[in-house]
Amino acid sequence: MPPVEIVCELWWHADHLIFGHATPLPWRKTYVFGARLPAPTALCEDEAQVRRALVHEFSHCLHMTGVVAAALSQGSKGLSDDFNAFDGAEDDARHVDPHLWFGMRDANEFQRHNDGEILVAVEPVFRSLEGIVPAGRPICEYHVTRLGIPDDFERRLSAIKNNGLS
Repeated sequence: MPPVEIVCELWWHADHLIFGHATPLPWRKTYVFGARLPAPTALCEDEAQVRRALVHEFSHCLHMTGVVAAALSQGSKGLSDDFNAFDGAEDDARHVDPHLWFGMRDANEFQRHNDGEILVAVEPVFRSLEGIVPAGRPICEYHVTRLGIPDDFERRLSAIKNNGLS
């Protein structure tokens, strides 16, 4: 499972709440893709919606880890990633197949960009924290010099490829 970081912030962009994002996070002596969640998502009492947000972000983590692994296997020394995290179509294109990476329940309930159910669950928490917790847009840009590929990711990717499922 990718690491998770909670930040004491409220995130929004263009009248949309942001429930989390995938980003490199420190892990051991390197960085790996993990999920960063703002306070309202972390404090939401609807566990099913929090789980859906985490699975969504984990899917991004797995997708990007796969991109990095492929680049490293081809001898790449660097990787540039330029995409608009606030565009639904671009966001939806940056996921792994949830049926290959997650359990059936999580795959069947997979959250897409701007999902209304999570908004209903998180918005009251967001509103209760306004004026108390700093608000703004998350910082989605990153630059790291070392990005690790976790062993469990490599094992799962190998199993998917060996079974002809990719």
